[in-house]
Amino acid sequence: MSALGSTDDWSGSSAIADQLSEPIAGVTLEAYARVSAGLADFGFDPRKGPELAARLGVSTAGWSEAVQGWNARIRSDADIAHEFNRLYTGQ
Repeated sequence: MSALGSTDDWSGSSAIADQLSEPIAGVTLEAYARVSAGLADFGFDPRKGPELAARLGVSTAGWSEAVQGWNARIRSDADIAHEFNRLYTGQ
């Protein structure tokens, strides 16, 4: 076995990469983080989310679907949560 481990160990990383790169309703994790961070300018009022998302070409329905989907992914996977936090804070 190599120092990197067997290829069997890589399947989880691939699944995470797939989830990170797979947009929800056309909204990438990066776009979701940008809009979420932009809410700070409005006292974190979630009702402003669709307006900010529209600036990126996302419909109100698409934004709603993205919020639900990305929040579920973030809650269920620490790696995705970490990447969201990195994007959200601009680090």
